[in-house]
Amino acid sequence: MMSPFAFPQIPPVLNTEVGIPFNIPLSSNPTIGYSWNISRLPQFISLTDEYYIPDPSLPGMVGVGGTQVFTFVAVSAGDDILSFNYSTPWGVYGGSYAIQVIASY
Repeated sequence: MMSPFAFPQIPPVLNTEVGIPFNIPLSSNPTIGYSWNISRLPQFISLTDEYYIPDPSLPGMVGVGGTQVFTFVAVSAGDDILSFNYSTPWGVYGGSYAIQVIASY
């Protein structure tokens, strides 16, 4: 899993092929109001799915986090930064994450 709370000076690189889906999993805790939102989506990438997987927990536990998964597909070749912000709907900022996506045929 990727470390989601620090915006690295040099983003990690993800190499992919056009038409092949890829996932970006980010630690998240919507039970306390925080979620990831895409802040920069390059034109050659399309979001195809987004879902949340809660961490295992004992019955009745509250405030348990999990993983927010974004699924993308490159629709053409390109090289750019895909970035996310972690925040609450009421504007409390919790961090950011970026990754360089290189898509080729």
